[in-house]
Amino acid sequence: MDTCPNGDLSRFGRRSERNPSPTSLTAEQQRFVGLETAAVLLYLHEKRVLYRDLKLENMLLDAQGHVRLIDFGVSKQEKEGAEGPTTSTAVCGTNGYMAPEVYKVEDTRQAYSYSCDWFSYGVCLYELCEHEMPFGAEPEYESLDEYRQPTLVDESGTEVPFLYDFLAGLLDWDPASRTSGDTIKQQTYFDPADWELVGRGRMQSPMVSVLVKQDANTREQRQSRAAVADKLSSEIARSLASSQKDSELAAAADDGDLVDDTRAEELAEKANLMHVDNWEFVSEHALAREYVMSAATDLVSSL
Repeated sequence: MDTCPNGDLSRFGRRSERNPSPTSLTAEQQRFVGLETAAVLLYLHEKRVLYRDLKLENMLLDAQGHVRLIDFGVSKQEKEGAEGPTTSTAVCGTNGYMAPEVYKVEDTRQAYSYSCDWFSYGVCLYELCEHEMPFGAEPEYESLDEYRQPTLVDESGTEVPFLYDFLAGLLDWDPASRTSGDTIKQQTYFDPADWELVGRGRMQSPMVSVLVKQDANTREQRQSRAAVADKLSSEIARSLASSQKDSELAAAADDGDLVDDTRAEELAEKANLMHVDNWEFVSEHALAREYVMSAATDLVSSL
């Protein structure tokens, strides 16, 4: 997978304790994210993939400011040769983003399909515009009063044309009447749009200015955390390497073997292979080394 150094889209989303002052996107940037995400979903559905977990945390920005979708852990694809669309009767996804038919499927026992992804898509687009969820983080889908009427204005305070109707269609609780599929390309909100360029990732991204600014503000912090994490994992790895060397020497002595200086150096060299920079694993302790590095990074990130 290509490196996506600019993180996910959650920092542009709803306000929370972790994100009390989310970065606001311009109307052009919101539209661009909507275009590229729609192109991804259209492609997945063409391949009969039911994604089921669309949310801002699963949408990354690559080095050029294009949207990349990750985390297919709960996705479903029909087997080759099967007929009809991919359907499911399992509750999958994240509260606040799940479509009503997914949220209530255990009660209704009615299979859902691709339309549920377009509901989640509508939630994401709404969140980017309003910095909150259209039905809250824990919706019940019992009353239309749960819907939070949006303002949907651009950076100058002017209402964004056609966006209200577009979101209303996407967030329709009835999957049969919901805006979805190829009708997405016909939405006036996206006119004009060259969908071929969008699908190939060839449309120039308006996100670059935001990414450059964000990168400049956090580069020093990332470098500092990386340095601390690397130092911590190196110290743990060296300690493990020393323990490994001592244990092999002790085992050899117990067996009555004569451990000369050459053999000791070989054992030490083998143990030192446990400490390898940049996640390059060359010993039988690779998995342990990976765990140590991951734990160290998580610890530093929480500081």
